[in-house]
Amino acid sequence: AIDVYLPDAQATRPDGGFFVSLTLPEGARTTAVRTAAAKRNLNLSDGLAFFPAGGGERFLRLPFCALTPAQIDQGIRRLADTVNEVQTGAGQ
Repeated sequence: AIDVYLPDAQATRPDGGFFVSLTLPEGARTTAVRTAAAKRNLNLSDGLAFFPAGGGERFLRLPFCALTPAQIDQGIRRLADTVNEVQTGAGQ
């Protein structure tokens, strides 16, 4: 779903675990995406919390362990819509 809806984002490809780390495309800050995502019923963690020494302005940690493939697809689609909105300034 990330490859399809967010091709400019960089995602980890874990062999296991419960999360995928995602670096958002240029122009999309996690704080703005998180705020706009709430309007689409997406609850995201601000990536800044994962970088105590600074950085992470474009980082998201996405859980996938309790979701079906259809729910993941829908969530990533809504996330992509949110990222596009933030990048174009429509959500500001």
